[in-house]
Amino acid sequence: MTLFEILFEWILSPLLDMVSRWHISGKWHLSYLLVPVFAVFAVLLWLGKSIGSVWLMVIGLLGVAIFGLLNLLLFLPRILGEKEDFDYYLGKRRREAEKKKNSDS
Repeated sequence: MTLFEILFEWILSPLLDMVSRWHISGKWHLSYLLVPVFAVFAVLLWLGKSIGSVWLMVIGLLGVAIFGLLNLLLFLPRILGEKEDFDYYLGKRRREAEKKKNSDS
């Protein structure tokens, strides 16, 4: 995996998913920020290991454990919520189109 792929998959993709879901449902879903926060703590863990800082390693390890577990626990509800939001969005657009079609006739 190249650095660009890692940055896109772990940082940009969840942020874009959060914005696109806001566009569909009109609500901010902050659970998408768990993956970038997990990546930040993973970098802190790596940085602490490479420079020999125990505090950075402890902070990074705690952050990776907490946000990794939260991400695993919220993964399925987030996917199911996306489907519900998308179905609602399609129904809303369909109702708007039918209303416009009926008013034009």
